[in-house]
Amino acid sequence: MNFLRLRPQKIPDKWAPYGVCRVKIALKADFFYQTARSATNSWDILVKAVKKLGLTMLVPEEAQSKLITAIIDPASPKYSFDALHDLSRRHGFTIYPGKLSDANTFRIANIGNIQPEEMAAFTAILETYIKSL
Repeated sequence: MNFLRLRPQKIPDKWAPYGVCRVKIALKADFFYQTARSATNSWDILVKAVKKLGLTMLVPEEAQSKLITAIIDPASPKYSFDALHDLSRRHGFTIYPGKLSDANTFRIANIGNIQPEEMAAFTAILETYIKSL
């Protein structure tokens, strides 16, 4: 999606700096679009895995920001946030303890430079852990 259509045009010398500004604005807009699309794609992968594993998100799907997802801790007495955290960390992923409510949750970030293939790799780790409970 191109937020600002840049058409080749002859810009008078006195207006040249404004042409440069248009290019910078278009590049920034494209960067934010790509970032939002990547976060949404990663979130979609996470939600699919959460449903497959029988987990529950703290916030209903339709109200999600798609930036950070809080997942309710599994009911299993074998569940340990620290064990899941350490397993994730050994594979290069970081998860966060829940702090947004009184519910016992852990949080997964979809923001930043997180690519869909990285979220898919994380969800495989999550699946391995949940199935071990």
